[in-house]
Amino acid sequence: MKKRWLLIALAVLVLLIASALIGGPYIAKNYIQENSQELIGRKVLMERLHFNALNGHVLITDFRLFEPDENTHFVQFDTLFINLALYKLFSGHLWSDALHLKGLNVNLWMDGDVFNFSDLIPPADSTSNDTIKQEESFINKVTFNDIQILHSAVDYEDKKLAVNHNLKDLNIKLPGISISDEQTKAGLEFAFTEGGVFRTNIDYNLIENSYKWVLEIEQLDLAPFTRYAQESLHINALQGWFSGNVTIIGDIDEPAKPIVSGSMNINNFLLTDSENKEVVGFSSVFMDAKEINLVTNNFHFGSLHVNKPTIHAVLSASGDNLSALVKTVQTNVDSAIAKEEAIEEQPLHYLLDEFRLNDGTFDIEDNTMQAGVFAYNISNINFAANQLSEGRPVTFDMSALLNKKGTFTGKVITDPGNPGNGTFNFDIKNTSLADFSVYCENSTAFPITDGRFAFQTRNTIVNNHLNSHLVLQMFKTGLGDKRKDLKPDVNVPLKLGLVVLEDTKGRINIDVPAEGDIDDPEFKYSKLIWKVVLNVLVKAATSPYNLLAGAVGANEDDIKFVRMENLQEELNPEQTTQLDLIADLLTQKPELSVNAMLHVNAKKERQYVREFLAKKGYYLQQNYGSDSANVVLSAVDHIKIMEIEEDEGFASFLESKTNTETGTLKLDALIDLYVKPSSIEAAHKSILEKRMLAVLNYMKQKDCFAQFTLDETFAEDATYNRPRFEMTYQVAE
Repeated sequence: MKKRWLLIALAVLVLLIASALIGGPYIAKNYIQENSQELIGRKVLMERLHFNALNGHVLITDFRLFEPDENTHFVQFDTLFINLALYKLFSGHLWSDALHLKGLNVNLWMDGDVFNFSDLIPPADSTSNDTIKQEESFINKVTFNDIQILHSAVDYEDKKLAVNHNLKDLNIKLPGISISDEQTKAGLEFAFTEGGVFRTNIDYNLIENSYKWVLEIEQLDLAPFTRYAQESLHINALQGWFSGNVTIIGDIDEPAKPIVSGSMNINNFLLTDSENKEVVGFSSVFMDAKEINLVTNNFHFGSLHVNKPTIHAVLSASGDNLSALVKTVQTNVDSAIAKEEAIEEQPLHYLLDEFRLNDGTFDIEDNTMQAGVFAYNISNINFAANQLSEGRPVTFDMSALLNKKGTFTGKVITDPGNPGNGTFNFDIKNTSLADFSVYCENSTAFPITDGRFAFQTRNTIVNNHLNSHLVLQMFKTGLGDKRKDLKPDVNVPLKLGLVVLEDTKGRINIDVPAEGDIDDPEFKYSKLIWKVVLNVLVKAATSPYNLLAGAVGANEDDIKFVRMENLQEELNPEQTTQLDLIADLLTQKPELSVNAMLHVNAKKERQYVREFLAKKGYYLQQNYGSDSANVVLSAVDHIKIMEIEEDEGFASFLESKTNTETGTLKLDALIDLYVKPSSIEAAHKSILEKRMLAVLNYMKQKDCFAQFTLDETFAEDATYNRPRFEMTYQVAE
């Protein structure tokens, strides 16, 4: 009887186990679907959930995980098949012979800092980890072999940037991933839809807590990343192909101390600006990093090669196109934190074994001049340096072809970390002077029609102080007729200057020493070079004037500017003395003529006029009973008016004339109410006319008046506080 009941019990147990194995997945499927909202806050549907406890096969078909709206798919796949070796679980080893996922489709989006899966991430546990008793898992090793993700796709949308990235027909095959107490290995490879292959392998030693991570990208198309670049750059398009590999070796216990090495290539790179004009490009860039140590801040690079770079620079009155590419970003940094971080940070140490810039091209288009556009091409640019680092002198060799005619060579020896010491030498040969005609026209109104020049400079910098020696040689310089449509920066008899300087064979040799402090904000070496080139002619033209000024016992400033005070209408002894010197000079040199132009800081002087009119009204009210009395004021009256103090009596006068309640407005506001802008304009115009008439009438008394002219209009000049007449001398051509 016992035996019979035992058999019945075993049969019932087998039946129950069989029922559980057969019906368990069905029950689990229904439970998951009915309670998914409670479990994870998302709707989950699947066609089939199957588990075979005999062979360890797990099969899920037509799986769908929805967005919170319960209509849009977040993750879905056609089939997931896992082949588990269940018997290995007894030894604590989770083993799968195969994991095949087909038809995976993931829809990701990001809006600012929020992802569409943010709600699936559980909130951080506020309980300290130290108070939680960690339970050890019976699983001590995990191995997944033959991982395949086939015919899949990932759609990613950045809603803030309106950018979409799509990985179509994604096929990933991994030989296996092993996670154990000793070692973990994993590898991954897939192709981007837009072009490019991504590979990665990681080898993690759990005993030593060390890892080696290798990442590789091959021929990644940069065009799809244009929208990201537009966040910081004003560009229309980004083109190019990127390839690179990085090896990271580190320790999990010290995650901030990895050792990084690798290399990268960028080919056929091109940036176009917002007007779709090519700005920066190159055929290829190669760089390899031998070792990057973020702890010690040591950066060791093997080589950096930039091949056939091209830059097209356009200068305009508002700036240049290269600076305009960069968007202005406002950053708020706590100065105390920044200072503390700066103190704690290790000093940067870098070494670049080899730098080469090969066959570069630089085109410049300068539209800032009234004379026209300066267009210049610098090609065959080569730049080389070895063992580039701070704390040691480095030699930079460079060469270029100037506008397809002249040649440029240069050598600089300096410490990149201390450029305030070193030497640099430049040589320019066989260069056309006519190439720079626009600059000459803009400065003097004379075009350069012919001639060549050579330029050599030898420079030494010690403690940021430059000592330079410039040698300029010019040959057969030709000038065209002066352009009448231009108002030059400097009005000089340039042809006369050439006649003075040239020898009988048409040669000009200038040997010019120069020096200056390079840390002076006003110092620019490029300006120094151009100043030498341009001023060779200007100085030649102006040197006779210096001699003439000396002949009348004056200096150049005495015969160039006649300065006056704000509101001054009549000439004082200082101005008449200067005009006498100018008249003597014109009398002695009848070939000279001079033109006088009044320069005025109109905005500033009108402020003086405004105050004068207000005090004048107060003065007339006090002395003549009415602020509008028709009285001819003397020079003494003018002095008394300007000496009126801005006291309570003055304020009371303005309040009474403007019907303003006592003490309600400040003095400036009262003056603005009392003095009308039209009155200021008229009074200032009268002062300017009287000022110019005073100079003209004085010069009419001189025998040289025919050589003197006065512009009827004044020039606005906000750089000077006082008005002045500027004298421009000419010699008949």
